[in-house]
Amino acid sequence: MRKKIFCLLIVVLVIIPLYSGEGILKIPLRVYNGSHFVKDIKRDSFMLMINGEKENSFWLDQKLRSISKKDAPLKYFILDFNIFNYYKDVEEVIDYFVDNILIDEPFLVATREKIYVFFHYNSKAYLKSKVKKVVKGDTIRFEAETKSYYRKFKKIIKQFTPDKEGCTNFIERYQKEWEIYKVRYVYPDMRKYQLICNLLANKEGDKYLISFQHRQIIPLYEDVQKIMREMYNFVSSAVEEEDQIRAAMISNGISNLKKSFLLSSSFPLKSLTNLLLSNNIVFDLVFFNNKMKNKSESEYSNISPDMEKLLREVSLKTGGSVETTDNLIKALDKIVNHEDLYYLISLKIRKVKDLKIKLKALNKSFHYYYPDEYKKNFIKNLFILKRKMVKIENFTTNKKQIGFSISNFKMVKKGGKTFGVLKVSVLAFDKTGKLAYKTGNLLNSVKKSISIKLPPVYLNGNFKLYITVRDLIGESSTIFEKEVKF
Repeated sequence: MRKKIFCLLIVVLVIIPLYSGEGILKIPLRVYNGSHFVKDIKRDSFMLMINGEKENSFWLDQKLRSISKKDAPLKYFILDFNIFNYYKDVEEVIDYFVDNILIDEPFLVATREKIYVFFHYNSKAYLKSKVKKVVKGDTIRFEAETKSYYRKFKKIIKQFTPDKEGCTNFIERYQKEWEIYKVRYVYPDMRKYQLICNLLANKEGDKYLISFQHRQIIPLYEDVQKIMREMYNFVSSAVEEEDQIRAAMISNGISNLKKSFLLSSSFPLKSLTNLLLSNNIVFDLVFFNNKMKNKSESEYSNISPDMEKLLREVSLKTGGSVETTDNLIKALDKIVNHEDLYYLISLKIRKVKDLKIKLKALNKSFHYYYPDEYKKNFIKNLFILKRKMVKIENFTTNKKQIGFSISNFKMVKKGGKTFGVLKVSVLAFDKTGKLAYKTGNLLNSVKKSISIKLPPVYLNGNFKLYITVRDLIGESSTIFEKEVKF
């Protein structure tokens, strides 16, 4: 059940009443012309409004990211399994993901029941076994919960009689259970996605949420349709005045029940979209059919397409890809090669308060997608996380030697020693985007600060340099990015 959501990592933030200094708010922006990304948007192409006032002090960067760029800066993955059954196809896609896509990258696994964190691991074999075990176990428990609701629905249907009392009782009882079922098992669990965002809040890098979705089903849909036809027959046959009054009430109840099958009315579209956008998480989707054993068409039916339409909209606005197929590995390959072009609006924040964001664009034919709201707690964390995040400073390239220092990482005391653990990577790309230099290592430090000087590089010309540092104890990450000439 959703109230059972659990995480292997608990983050406790100590809130300090006074916030000094400033935070950097980064607002992702995507611009579409039809279904295509618009490139080379300029800073003066729109006006940025914060809480109704024009904001002039911001800078704009164009970004292009893709999972397929193996040597790009740090990536975080979330595998999200919204499935009703576990079978071979699911196992195969887990194996494929770990073997072919993960390159020592941190990732999370979300099921309908829990969230699991794998930010550091050594064995891919162990990892595959662990992920399959938790996904299978949680799916079996989730399936048992849904079956208990099916028994309730079957009982309500069995007790239906085509008279005024039977119609009234059915509408009240079925709709009550259906509304509960919708919230628990059909709609996205906002608490789960909020927790995912909290876990990734102090992580610099590209973030991809790949959601595997069984096409949603309405319990005993065909039986419910049959009962609604019988109720319509009763309504149309009402002659006496008293029956006509009751018939009108039943007709209204039938109408409300039909509306409840259209999920768009209560779907948390704005909340889910804004949550993912504000954390710049790409929402990729794989829709596939449920391969239930002995699946009966009289008991299961695809939900009306508005659910898929809404999820597709979330994916579009966050720069994601949508695949509809039963070949999960093929779908995953397409997602891996999908490119997300977006812009990053950056501005300094000096006060902790709710922010309303609005863009006034000059080209009205384009579609602009961005987070339109940042809550006070989100802004507060910009200041807190700035103090927590590992720092890369004192960068030099003297005599082609790359030098820098690392500080502000968490240290732990164990076996009488105090130390920190850092994973460091240095990448240099030429002007064509080709990887020209790569080095990295896992470092244990007994000091609060490390100074690093690499051997001279055999490069000539202009390069884009990335230094990524992951604090494996403090679970923060930082990316240093600079244009350099050797």
